[in-house]
Formats: sequence, structure tokens, C-alpha cells
Amino acid sequence: MFDRSRRKENFFILLVLVIGILAFFHPMILSRFALVQTDPGDTRFNNYILEHSYQWIAGNPLHKSFWDCPIFYPCRNATAFSDMLLGSAPIYWFWRILSFLPDTSFQLWMITVGILNFLASLLFLRRGLGLSLIASAGGAYLFSFASMRGTQLNYPQLLPQFFTMIALFCLCRMFVRLPEQGTYANRRKWFWTVVFAAAVACQALAGIYLGFFLFLGLMIALAVSLVFREPRRSLLLFARLNWLPLVVSALVVTPVLAWTAYHYNLAKTLVGTRAWSEVVLMIPTLKSWIDMGPWNYAYQWSRTCLDFADIHNEPAHRIGIGLVTIAVSLTGMIRLFRVSWGKVVVCSTVIMFATALVYYGDLSPWVLVFKYVPAADAIRVVTRASFLILIGICIGVAYAINGIRSSTLAIVLLLFIFAEQFQTTLAYNKYETRDRIAKIAREIPKDCRSFYCVFNVKSLSGRPYWAYSQLDAMWVQLAVDIPTVNGFSGNIPPGWAPLADQIFFDSPSGLFRCKINSFQWADLNGLSRNDISVVPFPSWPQNLKLSELAGFDVIPGKEESNHFFGPGWGQDEFDGDEVWTWAIARQAKLFVPLLPGLKYTMSITAAPMVAEHLKQRASVTLNGRLVATLSFADRVQIYAVTLPKELVHDLNKIEFNFDYAISPAQLGKASDTRDLAMALFKIRFEAVHSTDE
Repeated sequence: MFDRSRRKENFFILLVLVIGILAFFHPMILSRFALVQTDPGDTRFNNYILEHSYQWIAGNPLHKSFWDCPIFYPCRNATAFSDMLLGSAPIYWFWRILSFLPDTSFQLWMITVGILNFLASLLFLRRGLGLSLIASAGGAYLFSFASMRGTQLNYPQLLPQFFTMIALFCLCRMFVRLPEQGTYANRRKWFWTVVFAAAVACQALAGIYLGFFLFLGLMIALAVSLVFREPRRSLLLFARLNWLPLVVSALVVTPVLAWTAYHYNLAKTLVGTRAWSEVVLMIPTLKSWIDMGPWNYAYQWSRTCLDFADIHNEPAHRIGIGLVTIAVSLTGMIRLFRVSWGKVVVCSTVIMFATALVYYGDLSPWVLVFKYVPAADAIRVVTRASFLILIGICIGVAYAINGIRSSTLAIVLLLFIFAEQFQTTLAYNKYETRDRIAKIAREIPKDCRSFYCVFNVKSLSGRPYWAYSQLDAMWVQLAVDIPTVNGFSGNIPPGWAPLADQIFFDSPSGLFRCKINSFQWADLNGLSRNDISVVPFPSWPQNLKLSELAGFDVIPGKEESNHFFGPGWGQDEFDGDEVWTWAIARQAKLFVPLLPGLKYTMSITAAPMVAEHLKQRASVTLNGRLVATLSFADRVQIYAVTLPKELVHDLNKIEFNFDYAISPAQLGKASDTRDLAMALFKIRFEAVHSTDE
């Protein structure tokens, strides 16, 4: 009789899980795994990070440092620019070890994580909180396959949240039979405390956002527990009886978390923190909580009744879970508040919801978290706090279902909740993507030190999007096992931005602009121009010669001239029709294309920053060789410099090294504190002899 009952329970659990997996991953499963959810942007980026971690454990020399994934070459610590996924990476490694290809392993990783989310939340609700089977299975389904999880599936780093549920289950076990003493009781305390600490650490390693919000949620729950008498008494008793396991567990996981924090702090130092003006746009509003996205079957009507277009970056705000689900959860929370531990759950959920909410304009309590909670200034997309709030919602739903005596009524109510979560997602064809990567990989020189892929906009199908092409190049990097300057991540290294938005060209001059950007990046990082191979796709003739390069102007304020200016130049300044830019350091660089083998005259229209008792001079170098020394008059004047043909390459670096740079504030002329050396109005490049194309 017991075995028959157990089989029925297991069958019910399996049935709910299968329904959830099919509903959540149906675009992938019904295509026989030809389609990958969702888009070829962040999905492929997360797949790349997981594959990098696999190459790391496999001993690939190019991936020997986990924190230095070979993108944004030669930038170090690039892995720390986004979620590193190390906590859930062993699941991916398992499928790769079984010889599945990276994209298929990623598909299996997503499904496996979905299963683990369900089983961990079922364990917490059923064995941790002691709720009924139907209630626990319903709450686990909502946690694992909620609509908000589907709308955010294009950010797969948010999927592995089972460690959080394991940590909560451990908390339940840690507080069971607190006064018990003896060898077995002590072992149990040690075991659950260590597993709890490990689960929290693994969640942090699995993803920055989920780890941060788990930490914040635990701190809120701790504060709430001290307010109510029964939870406070249990908490203080637990601390008195289990202080040693807590201390030892903290000491065990601290080195791992410190290792992670060190690298993320390095990245933060390099790229800077988030501005509040950027963060406030990504904090949920009340409208966010009813935004189910355009592909939810039950709520497609809401897109015609409500205008979600006024929400900045609206896709990140699609965190709705359905009206029935909200109503059932609120009912459960009202009943839950009568239980001592339920007060902690309800209050913590409400506090988290109220804190991560914009009330009017940019008014939000989150500003206090942003300013005073460690690492909060690195959190940009605050809407992802919804995944922590989802736990409280799931407990409320499960507790409401648990109070329904009729199993039939409980199941019918759950079916309504399940239906509210059902939606489809975008997906891309992995076989088409493989073919494209293989074609690009054949263009990469086998002997190059690094490469930078640029793409002819006419070769791209659909609307050109820089991230997709950057990710193409990153996957080419895995195919050819050569570092790439291309990259895509949550952050980018300083000076790299021009390489992102200008990867498309539709003419030889456009290709030259891409090469100039690459040359500037190489110079910024102490590399020679030959250290980076610029690879156009589809391939173009190697020796492009443009008649327009026989004579052209570099003029501040002209969009076509902007990419010529390297480090040391300021913003364009205007006075009526007159435009100029200042050299704002003692060294300023230009990067220009010229016709190799020809002598050029470079005519510079400029004026120095005039300082009493100082005479401005500048040495001018072409590709590292001195070609002129200029002595400036105290007015706007044209200065001619000859560029010898033996020094002229197709891409050229011209450096101005000034005797001084001084601010108007120092001279008492104005409040401008910038160090200024020379005002540049125009440079004319003219080949001394023309060339036949």
C-alpha cells in the first residue's frame, strides 16, 4: 500500500515536471533541438562563457586562465565583465564530456537546470515547509516555469536558481529540533550548516544577480526575524548552539568568494560603476508586474489594452506572473502571516517588493541600497530582483493550495495558474549558425596573433545588429583557437567602444575606418598594427587603393573625421561657423589611411595655447619616426610637414609631442581646468604625386 502511494506521488511529480519542461522549452523540443532559445545575442554569449570554462578545465592553453577569456584581446580579466556561470558550469561540462557539441550541450544545460530548479523547490516546499504534494508541486512549477522566467530566458544566466532553494531547504533543516543535543544532532547541525554555506556560495558563483539578491534577501529576512518574538527566540537559540559550524562554514567559503570578489572588483575599477541615472530606468514599476510580454498566450490581449511602450528597455520589465497567480498568492500570504515563520516570509517579500520599485519619476527606496549596500552599485537591472520576490509568491501560492481540502479544486486552480505562465519564445537555428561560423573561420589567417572580424552590412540577413556579429567572431575564436579583439559582455574595456558600433562596412572607405579603429586599439594596448589581423567578411581584395586618399581633409566637427582622432584630443568646440578641437595633453595622436609609397604634404591649420614667457613647440612623428619640429606663432597659422614616402604605410600613426600643456585656469584666463596645448582647425593631406588606380 505504501509503495503504491509512493508510486502515485512520484508519477504526479513526474507529470507536473514533464508538463513544465514541454511548456517552457517547447520551441526547442518540438524542433528536435534544431532551434536554440532564445535569440543569438545573450544566449550565445552565455554559451560562450560556459564553453570557455569547459576549455579551461580541459587544459586548452588559450583558456588556461579562467578570468582571461580570449575576447577583447589583449584585455585581461574579461570574464569578470559579466556573469561567469561557474556555479552551474559542471552541468554543461557533463554534457560536453559526453561528446555533445557546444550548442547542443547548452540546450541540455538549460533543460537540466530547469529540472533542478523544479526538484530543489519541490524539496524545499514539500520537505522543508511540510506542505502537501499538490501544493508543493504547484509552487515548484511556478518557481521553475513562471512567465517571468520565460520572458527573461534570453538572459540564461538568470535560469540556475536551484542553489537558492537548496539554501532555503537547509535553513529549514537547521532550525528543526534546535534544543536537541548528542552526537547525531551535532552532526546534523554541521552538515546542514556547511551545505547552506556551500549553496549560497554556489549561487554567487552561478550568477552575480541571483547571488546578490539572495544575499540581500537573507539580510532582510535576518532583520525581520529580530522584530518578531518567536522567530527572534529561535534565531538567537540557533546562533548560541551553532556558532561554531557557522564560523567554520564561513571560513571555508570565504576564500572562494574573495577570489571572485577580487576579480570583479578589478573589473569594476577598470570600467567604473553604474550611474544612478542608468540604474533607475531598470527598477520595476507597478506596470512591470503586469507586463507578461507579447508571447504569453493568456495575456496577449493586454498588449492592446495597455501601453507598455513608455517603459525604458521594456523587455527587461516583463516580470508579470498573471492576475490569478497574484490573487492566489496574496490569499496564501494572508493565511501565512498567522504562522511565526510565515511572518518572516511575508514581511521579507513585501519589503523586497517595496524597495525594488519606482514610485514616481526616479523616486525609489532602491537608492539607499545602491548607495550603502556593498556591490549594489554594480547591479544595473534591478527588475531581476523579481526572481527573489518570486520565491515569496510561490510560497504564498503553495500555502493557499495547501489549505484547499478538495484535491480536484486544488488541481483545477493550479491548471489556471499553469495556463497563465504558458508562452512561446524566440529561437534561432543552430545549424545555420554553425555554417556561418565555419564560413567566417575559413577567412582567418592561421598564423595571425589575433584577429578582428568586420562585416559587410550587405552580407547580413535581416536588420544588422552589432552584438550578433561580435558574437559570431567570438565563436570563430573558439573554432580557430586564436584570440579575438571582438567581444560582447555586460561591460566593455576602456577605449574599445569604437570597435563595437563600426564593425559594418559597405565600401572600401568603410573598411579602412574599421582598420583605423583596430590600429588605435592596438596602439592603446601597446601592440603593433601587425599584431591584429583585420578580417573582413566576406573577404575583400588585400591591397585596396582609394583615389580619395590622394588628397583629403581632417576637420573637427565632421562626422567622417571623428575616427581619425586618437588619444589626446578633446571634444569639438564651436564659435559660429568656426570649429576646432584642442589637444588636451602633451601628446596627441592621429590615425589616418594613406597611399603607401607616396610622399605627402600635411598642412596643419592650428594655434597654440598662448602662455606668457612660454613658446609652444611640437615634435611630429610618423609611425614612430621624427619628421618635423614645429614652432608655433601666437595665432592661427598653417604649418606644412612633409611625410617621406618610405615612412608612409596604408595605416599611419601621427604623434604630436608638445613642450607644454597648460589650463586657462592656471593662466587666470578662464575657469577651464583642462590642460590645453594646441587648437586644431584643419589638417590637409595631399600626395605629392598622384597614383593611377
